[in-house]
Amino acid sequence: RVRLIKGDAFFEVVPDPARPFRVMAGNTTVTVLGTAFDVRLGAEATDVAVRHGLVRVEDQHVSPPAVESLRAGEWVRMGGKAGTSRGNTSPDEVAAWLRGELVVRDWPIRDVVAEMRRYYSGVIVLGDAAFAGRRVSGIYDLHDPAATLRGLTAAHGATLRRLSPWLLVVTPD
Repeated sequence: RVRLIKGDAFFEVVPDPARPFRVMAGNTTVTVLGTAFDVRLGAEATDVAVRHGLVRVEDQHVSPPAVESLRAGEWVRMGGKAGTSRGNTSPDEVAAWLRGELVVRDWPIRDVVAEMRRYYSGVIVLGDAAFAGRRVSGIYDLHDPAATLRGLTAAHGATLRRLSPWLLVVTPD
């Protein structure tokens, strides 16, 4: 049994039907008998994606309780204002952060920047709500968040300014 307090965790579990492996993240519980999967506890929701195997994902704190079974290449988001949503992805994209990549499909730029903040040792400020709400898709490099954000802002009509070694500010052009 593991309790995820914050952030991402990737697990590769050896099957043991007598002792199922459980991860608690917020109100979500993931139960596994043998698989590789990613759990991300966000501010509003918990995301679970499966690289291989089978997991059961539950949120008993909603009415009626939410229960989803996931196989390789499937993901679910539980919690938040939207409730439960699920979809498919390439199993190779599950836990891409282990390779230093952020893979996004139709994310608002504010969420991409929030992820980049986790890999940047300073502060990143988004100075424009309209820009922050634009939706993007792509594969972004987590090894150099400043360079990644410079490319993202240039491609979408904004500018990234480095005001100090620890402060990046995104503003509209």
